Amino acid sequence: MEKVLRCGRLYTAGDDLVRRDMAVVIDGNVIKEVCPWDRYDFSEREVTDLSERFVMPGLIDAHLHTDSDGTTGGNFLAKTIGDFTIQGMLHAQADLMAGFTSVRNVGCEGYNDIAIRDAINRGDIWGPRMICAGPAIGATGGPTDFPHRPGVENGYMGIVCDGPDAMRKAAREVLKHGADMLKFMATAGINSKSTDPGAQKLTYDEMRAAIEIAEMAGATSAAHAHGTAGIKAAVKAGITSVEHGSYMDDETIGLMAEKGTYFIPTFVPCWHILQHGDDGTIAPYIVKKARDAVSHHRENYQKCLKAGVKIGLGTDTGTPYNFHGKQKKEFELMAEAGMPVMQVLAAATRVNAALLKLDGKVGRLAPGMLADITAFDGDPSADIKDIYKLSFVMKDGKVYRDSPEY
Repeated sequence: MEKVLRCGRLYTAGDDLVRRDMAVVIDGNVIKEVCPWDRYDFSEREVTDLSERFVMPGLIDAHLHTDSDGTTGGNFLAKTIGDFTIQGMLHAQADLMAGFTSVRNVGCEGYNDIAIRDAINRGDIWGPRMICAGPAIGATGGPTDFPHRPGVENGYMGIVCDGPDAMRKAAREVLKHGADMLKFMATAGINSKSTDPGAQKLTYDEMRAAIEIAEMAGATSAAHAHGTAGIKAAVKAGITSVEHGSYMDDETIGLMAEKGTYFIPTFVPCWHILQHGDDGTIAPYIVKKARDAVSHHRENYQKCLKAGVKIGLGTDTGTPYNFHGKQKKEFELMAEAGMPVMQVLAAATRVNAALLKLDGKVGRLAPGMLADITAFDGDPSADIKDIYKLSFVMKDGKVYRDSPEY
């Protein structure tokens, strides 16, 4: 029997309109029709009454780490791949229950994200639709190269390699093991030991060598990049998306707009760091770098908006105090920094779907699309803070939540 959702307010993400008193007809796991409620007599069908709620596509988080738990300690050194996999599965499920029906996992220990993705796709476990990078690829001394004592070499959440040939080999290895995309650590970071979070770590030639391999496989790529030089090198090398982007000059912004490079700003990690900057739980050098980056980050984000850069939504969930299932602060921060509310909603739906190469499946509510649907009490299109009032989650036509999360 077909299912029908009666929607009081409906944002399909096909455009920026919010329509009143609409019906979404679902056949199995696919949307059959979106139409006014009064077009048909639905009395003989299975109807879910969302007439008092705001309905929209399932949310998409384009930047998170399922196997990171948001704690600030170093207990990850004692964990096995099995520990990370179980932890990652539970976090992915928390993300789905928070309305994120699709996620992009951009770096993990081993290939545990791919194991979780495949188990979800087989139906062995439940969870969100996942696009996975496997381990990130970085250079000696970069963010994936954990600073053990001299003589002990090993990466964390990534592969350490140097030079174009090593990058090609790493790219081929990651793709061989089932990654959908490649993740590069183009610069240092807020949480890394480097005093300059924008210091370039991968060269143009290194990134271009690996991106060529991704392009041959039809895979996308993402670059963790805070500094102008690293961002510019990644964009020139053909990167699909720039993550974080704290420091960038006007030339780089123009280049991103010209090439169609996506930008995932991830405001919320630094917000959490600064919220806890004085309680002694986060290293002072991390707090200092976060504080220095914030003002530049906001200004460059506004320049990207004006330049027409394609901006998606990602939360970097798993970073300090940034817990899975609790990452919606990013919506509010993006709006506060100058993005119109409807554009924020689009960033988390149709824009991210295109970035993840899922735009023919999810990100909009239209005939032929998968039935990934969320509903909220209140109206996020009028007040973005109502994004916290999630009360309904459907993925693939199956309801996972029909009660308030708040």
